[in-house]
Amino acid sequence: MVKRNVLYIALLSCTLVHAQHKELDKAKVEQTTFPYNYTVDGNVFQITENELNSETIDKYIMIVDKEMAERYVTEKKQSIQKQISTLEEIKSIIAMSASSKNIAKSIFLQVYGRFQENLVSIGLDKKALNAIYRAQESFVGDGKTPKEMLSFLDVYLSDVDAEIADLTHIMSMESIEDFLSASDYKTSTLVYEVKEGCGDRASYYKDRMFQKVRNIYPFTLRAYEVPTISEKHSFANPFWHEAEIAQNQMDSQEWSWVNEKFDEVNKSYPSKDSYLVHKEHPNYQVREVRYTGRQVFDGEKLLYMSLKLRTDQTYDLISSNKLIMAIMRKAYEENKYNFKSESADAQMVVKVRTGLYYDYHRKELMQCILGERYFIDSDMAQYNMNEFQFREMVTPANRYEAQLTEDYKNQLSSIKVKRISNTSFLYYSTDGKLEIKEEWNSTGKSVCTVLKY
Repeated sequence: MVKRNVLYIALLSCTLVHAQHKELDKAKVEQTTFPYNYTVDGNVFQITENELNSETIDKYIMIVDKEMAERYVTEKKQSIQKQISTLEEIKSIIAMSASSKNIAKSIFLQVYGRFQENLVSIGLDKKALNAIYRAQESFVGDGKTPKEMLSFLDVYLSDVDAEIADLTHIMSMESIEDFLSASDYKTSTLVYEVKEGCGDRASYYKDRMFQKVRNIYPFTLRAYEVPTISEKHSFANPFWHEAEIAQNQMDSQEWSWVNEKFDEVNKSYPSKDSYLVHKEHPNYQVREVRYTGRQVFDGEKLLYMSLKLRTDQTYDLISSNKLIMAIMRKAYEENKYNFKSESADAQMVVKVRTGLYYDYHRKELMQCILGERYFIDSDMAQYNMNEFQFREMVTPANRYEAQLTEDYKNQLSSIKVKRISNTSFLYYSTDGKLEIKEEWNSTGKSVCTVLKY
């Protein structure tokens, strides 16, 4: 796209549309180090300098998805309760063997047999279980618990009690986050190291029985992360403040409603159209002019033009750059800097940009000159022109515009505006050297004319 020199013109006005508005507190910004931590409802948010231009700031935080979390908690508590019940059964069997100094021959039937399916799932097949049972029988002999095992049974019983107490404590947690976090990271304390190949009866017995008991959990705990969802927080920018200003005198009382809230109307037949309607003035169609203001139409005829004033009390002419184009048209007509000695193509660029000329048969070229489209070689081939030739053609006009902008920079940076009629305005510099009249015709198009420069 053709790059043109754009002047950010601050068109200062004595008045604004509303009697009160909010604006950025620049003094407060200068005294603050960014990012700035700001607390809202107990949540700490970081505000960056890039967010200061908005009156309202939107932030997002992750919060617990209560509905999903409660479902997870219900499922997990059921699973933990079944695990506690299993440990209670194991505790009962171990306690009986330790107190009577007997290991009932039914211990494997009660423990291994009952949970045989689960043991298979952890890698112990039925054949292996039978071998373990036969080995146990050979050690029991007369039914007495080997004395080497008694102290181990007491320790193991104590650890089973601790495991039950740990799970019971987790079950008692009221906080959803605490419960899911604690249960996800819960590991069994019933783990023993057995020295392989030591040959003594106790080690062999522990290896074949108690080392396996810790794996007898008929219900496996599912691991859940605490489920979260994104929550939007919108709050007033703490760096903005109320500013009292005078009532806007540019809009008469008759048309003051043009700056109020409107309803949008969209039509598709007989042609596609979109405009605004005020509930108290339904006969008028109100249309937005980007960066400029609002137009009030009665049918297809423009009745009123309202300039849009920004909250920093400036007009935004960045998009159209209309004052500079008016100055350049006047300068070209008076042959300022002897620009008419330039080539016909260079003069054509100035005339297109200032509204003095437009060739509808070369639409693509006109759009490139106005900066409305990128230069594409395939489009321009019909005019026997490449990008290098195009840049040579527009360069004199770019330089002419830059020179005129420099000539009038002081005046353009101190522009004020006043209304002349319902559809016309006068822009003037505070030093009195520059005056430009803007008139909006009945169809809603504007023309700027230099009166003094």
